[in-house]
Amino acid sequence: MNEFELSTQDRTRLRRAVFSVGRAGVAPEIVELAMELHAELDAPGAVGPYFAHNLGVLLAECGEAARGRSMSEDLAHAARPVLRQALEADRDDLVLALGLSRACARLRRIDSAEVEAIVGACGRPHAGDRLLAAAASAVALAEGTTAQPAISTLLDALDRLLARRPDREAAAAARLALLMRKAQGPVPVQSEEAARRFLALADEADGTFGPDPARTALRLALCIERLRERGGGASHAEEAVSLAEQLARAGALEASDLLRLEAGLARRHQLQGAVGTRVLVLLRTAFGELPETDEARAALAETLEALSDHEGLLQFHGRLLGLGRADERTLEFLVRHWLRAIEAGAPSGLPRDAEPILVERFPASIARLLDPATALVLLDRVAVSLGPARAGHFAESRLLRERRLQRDPSLVVRAVQLFADAGEPERALEVGHQHVGTADSAALRVTLGKIHVGAGLRLAEAEAMLRPVASQAGPLATEARILREQAAQHPGFENERRDALIRVEERLGIGKGRPVRCRVIFPADRYVLAEMPGAKAPAFHSHRFLRVMLTPGSLPEGLSIADLKKGFEFVAEIIAEDDAKSDRVRVYWIADGKPITPLGMPKEAPEDASEAEPSEPEPPREAREPAPRREPAPRREPAPEPTAPSAEVEAAYGIGTGTARLRIEKVLGGKPLLLARALHPSDDSADLFPIRVAVHRRWLPEELRTSKRLRGLVVTAPVEREPGEGVRYRVSGEATVLSAPEAEGPETEAAAEVEEAHEPS
Repeated sequence: MNEFELSTQDRTRLRRAVFSVGRAGVAPEIVELAMELHAELDAPGAVGPYFAHNLGVLLAECGEAARGRSMSEDLAHAARPVLRQALEADRDDLVLALGLSRACARLRRIDSAEVEAIVGACGRPHAGDRLLAAAASAVALAEGTTAQPAISTLLDALDRLLARRPDREAAAAARLALLMRKAQGPVPVQSEEAARRFLALADEADGTFGPDPARTALRLALCIERLRERGGGASHAEEAVSLAEQLARAGALEASDLLRLEAGLARRHQLQGAVGTRVLVLLRTAFGELPETDEARAALAETLEALSDHEGLLQFHGRLLGLGRADERTLEFLVRHWLRAIEAGAPSGLPRDAEPILVERFPASIARLLDPATALVLLDRVAVSLGPARAGHFAESRLLRERRLQRDPSLVVRAVQLFADAGEPERALEVGHQHVGTADSAALRVTLGKIHVGAGLRLAEAEAMLRPVASQAGPLATEARILREQAAQHPGFENERRDALIRVEERLGIGKGRPVRCRVIFPADRYVLAEMPGAKAPAFHSHRFLRVMLTPGSLPEGLSIADLKKGFEFVAEIIAEDDAKSDRVRVYWIADGKPITPLGMPKEAPEDASEAEPSEPEPPREAREPAPRREPAPRREPAPEPTAPSAEVEAAYGIGTGTARLRIEKVLGGKPLLLARALHPSDDSADLFPIRVAVHRRWLPEELRTSKRLRGLVVTAPVEREPGEGVRYRVSGEATVLSAPEAEGPETEAAAEVEEAHEPS
């Protein structure tokens, strides 16, 4: 005798499901059977085949007689594993197959092992119509193509049964369900044949048993399936809508079938005209004016769009917005409607509280398509409705994020003016200077100059910014010259220029007794001019970097002015003081008694062809004289090797003793090597180590290893000197990010084009 072990959890769940049968209003004999099973489950130990047989009887009867659907689902879920084990042990007990079929049909799922067991039981000689009908209802739910042989087997059995007993309505309904399942199969010929037979047998069943909503639902499912096919057209659409209306009048239209119908009609572009109007009535009857689910809302919106019912769409999306349920589709529709009303100068018809929401959640997909003229009109409307501050932030956060709008100077000028009108001059200057590179115009520079001068902010920067406009002709140039004079006459102008230069000096380490990296840019006979590329000079400065002059007195022994070629790099202690004789504000020179320390000389580039003297045209080959033998050129002395910093200097920058703070200065194309400068720990901005450090991308965090935007990234990492000849430094461990890289832009790209004199291997 086979017994079946039940876990404590399964036993408890089955006890509760069986006990609930007694409260479902079923026949007394079924209640009595349920109580017997409940008592048997109270006893410890395994359950036997007699218990499984009675459980199958209970499930088979409850599947037909129970009034509570939830009860039957609970019972089916709890009894399904017991019935499956029992049927595998005893294939001849058809009650087990009947109960398992009822359970799978109620749960609307069945696996391949259950299909095989149930179909095998239907092949027994004593299998009846109840088992065949229940098995067909369950097997019709099977997914995939593996159930097709089982469907064919059950169809043959049902054909034989109905040939003998044509009055079996349950068997006829089960056969139609199987034919419907076969009509959805992967083989087109078999599917079409099954569909034709389904329609013929459905008409025959209507004549024999009368109309039935279940058959109508199957017909609707077949029409929806045909709408998916390439040939699905108006005839199938009309028939499907008529069937759905019949089911709706009978109260038997499933929401899922209605949504599938709408999707099929939309796919075949059949929602226009009378068909779309009837579908709209069905949707509103089933789901109301404002559906709760996303699928139903999308179906209703799609139908209204197909019918071109703008008023209906406006009411529908307006209600969604008011309830806080607006999705991307709702926002796009309402924003397009709002833009059309603004361009036409007509009222939008939207609630008063709708515009702030649309401004806050303005879709990027619409901003991407706006032309500058429309964007300006929209910005003016927002300024009138919500004020200049809200309009300025809307322009900055939504409109000026799009490249197409960033390049329009009038839109940038309007955004700057809005911030200025709102009493936010700092924000206006920040937005304006951010877009000077992409939307540069004389009007933008003059507008920013007015804000600079009017608020007394960054006057030196304003003077430098207005300089190109003031050198031109026209009314804007005249205004720019007036603004420059006002900025220069401001009491704080000179102090601001001096403070800006001192901030750059602090970054470089000028006047702090620390070595400053310099690079020769103009060699002469008695002096050389060098720049300090560690930090960019202020905008008003006449050069990109601060400059210092070298005389022979600042050179160490063995080095002369003639040795300092263009590109020669060195470090030196620099001092500065105010310049009262010219407009340079500050002057710089090498500290007395502190000779420079050479770092290295880059490889010499070939002379520029434009500077060479024009050559005479070559004579014909026959007229040429034999060329005199050339004397060998004197051997060029090799450039001095970089001088290794002392161990104390390396330790001060954290090299070889811990972790150094590095700033990425150069990204070598697609190569894995990066070049960085070590920053002095005492200054957050930048005292720079004289020699670059090689950083391999493998030491960066994984999300940054393939990034191209790494210039300006600040990290901490262990750094060591490379062994062998020469002075080379490299990162030897994982790097930790301290600050993000610099933002991309024309100024950043220009700053990146620095001549590289010494690159580590």
